[in-house]
Amino acid sequence: MRGKTLRLITVGALTFLCAPVSAESAIKDLGDYSKYVAVFNAADPSFVNYYSPDVVFDKGPPDGILKGRSAISAWYADIWQDFGETLTPLTVVIDTRAGVMMVELRTELRARRDGIVWRDRTYRKGDL
Repeated sequence: MRGKTLRLITVGALTFLCAPVSAESAIKDLGDYSKYVAVFNAADPSFVNYYSPDVVFDKGPPDGILKGRSAISAWYADIWQDFGETLTPLTVVIDTRAGVMMVELRTELRARRDGIVWRDRTYRKGDL
């Protein structure tokens, strides 16, 4: 993989991530990735420090491309106002020689309050 683009493919509740691993990457092994997941699941905005400063995050339609840590942080800050989000890694493969990490993970969003309208649906508190 070239560049620093994180590629996400979401199928239902499963997300497949393909990300570069390099000398400048903060995630070099499973231990680093586990720390990242813990920080992300705590809704701690410092999770973006695990990304390269010039990261490009391709969220796909309808969210598009987010460029840089601040854009990613802002996108999640907005989502986390309405939804609690939990990542559960299912499979993690890190190949440092090829410079790539691939992850299969389950993402769970749970509505924090009634009346959230997101992607043509209205959520009630606790809805997934």
